[in-house]
Amino acid sequence: MWTKDFDGAVGNDGTGIGIWVHSPFSVPYKVTNNVRVFSYKLAFECSNNEVEYEALIAGLKILRKLNTKRISVYGDSKLVIK
Repeated sequence: MWTKDFDGAVGNDGTGIGIWVHSPFSVPYKVTNNVRVFSYKLAFECSNNEVEYEALIAGLKILRKLNTKRISVYGDSKLVIK
């Protein structure tokens, strides 16, 4: 099963998101060739919940491009995950 961790942040210098995609063959808590890390700066203002939502959606789009079938999603916003 593929896993995806995401996080979003709002600060004085704008908003940004981070996404970590782990293939089924990656070792937990270690960055290897089977872990892909993505980060983006958003070009629009949004709240903390909105930036978390954008991080979730961006990660799902990445997983779709990787043709994943089964995923598990982790993040620090229960509101967004639910």
